[in-house]
Amino acid sequence: MNSKIPSIPFLITIVVILFSMIGCTMTENADESIMQNQQNVENQEQIKEEQGEKNTSIIEVEKEIEEQIEVKPQQGFKAPDFTFINQEGKEVSLYDLNGKPVFLVFWASWCPHCKKELPSVQELYEKYGEDIHFLAINVRDEKGKGEAIMQDNQYTFPVIFDENSSIMNLFRIQPIPINFFIDQNGIIRWKVLGKLPQTDLEGYLQELME
Repeated sequence: MNSKIPSIPFLITIVVILFSMIGCTMTENADESIMQNQQNVENQEQIKEEQGEKNTSIIEVEKEIEEQIEVKPQQGFKAPDFTFINQEGKEVSLYDLNGKPVFLVFWASWCPHCKKELPSVQELYEKYGEDIHFLAINVRDEKGKGEAIMQDNQYTFPVIFDENSSIMNLFRIQPIPINFFIDQNGIIRWKVLGKLPQTDLEGYLQELME
C-alpha cells in the first residue's frame, strides 16, 4: 500500500506561510500598541493644557479681586503702600513684599509696653524670619534713641525710622504698640492694639503662614 509523503518543498512553503502570518499579526499588534501610546501621550498633554488654563484663570480672577479690594489700614482691607530703605540699602515698597506675609509693629523708645514686646519680636524673628517679613516701625521718636534701643539689646529685626511720620499717618496710628498682620496678598488679616504676649503673637504669625 502506497502512502503519499508530502514533498520537502511543499513543507517549506507551508512553514514560510505560517511564519509570515505570525509576523503580520505581531506587526499589527505592535502598531496598535504604538498608536495607543501616542494617543495616551496626546491625552495627557491635553489634560495638562486644560489644567494650566484653569490655573491661569484662577490666578487672573484672584488678581482682579485683589485690585478691587479697597486700600485702608483696617482689618480685611488692602494695606496702604509705602517705600523704605531695607537692610541692604535698597529702596523697596511694602507691595514689593507681596508673596510672603508681613508683620508690622509700630513702636517708640519712650513707650514701656513697646519695649516689653520687642524681645518677643526678636525671638520670633529668629524663628520665622525666613517665612515672614518683619518690619518694626519706629514712630514719634528721636532716631538716635531708637537706634540705641536696637544696639543695646542686640536686636537684628529690620527697623524703619519714620522720622517724618508719613507711615504713621498712612496707617492712622495713635496709641502704640500696634501690630498689623498682613497676608501674602497684601490684605490686613488682623490689626491688634497693645502689647501681645509672645504666645499670642506667635499664634497670629503661625496662622498668617497657613
